[in-house]
Amino acid sequence: MGHDPARVQDASCTSFVPQCPENVDALLLCGLLAPPFPSREFPDAATKPDEIWLIQISPQRREREPRSISEILNRRGEMSGNLVLHQEIDFLNEINGLLEYLPEEHYTHVEVRKIEMLRELEAAWKMDRNPTFVDEMFAHGEEQAEEFLTRLS
Repeated sequence: MGHDPARVQDASCTSFVPQCPENVDALLLCGLLAPPFPSREFPDAATKPDEIWLIQISPQRREREPRSISEILNRRGEMSGNLVLHQEIDFLNEINGLLEYLPEEHYTHVEVRKIEMLRELEAAWKMDRNPTFVDEMFAHGEEQAEEFLTRLS
């Protein structure tokens, strides 16, 4: 099973996609660099994806309360990003729930799947371009992607 690169839309960043199930359209968004998640365009778009795979880089919760100004600002940014992300996911789920009342030629079910990176990073680390750190993050991302794909099969 291979992945057809022509069926992947990449928004403003290069993303690694390991083996992908056949007949799946994927939209890859890089959370730090991408424009706002365009979910409101998908249900009525000319090319409708079957699935959207999101990579959530900011944790839903932290193990400890942020105390310093930089930790608080970092957490505020994480929470803001997650809030917007989940509002868009909720919108797609709402459309999915209303499909029986909407015209079939314009709206289709879109499955939303999420990969959570599960690694807490401080604000400065999120911008770290040190090759060793980047290699570690790629390895971590590949592990998370493998776990994600295992859950799909």
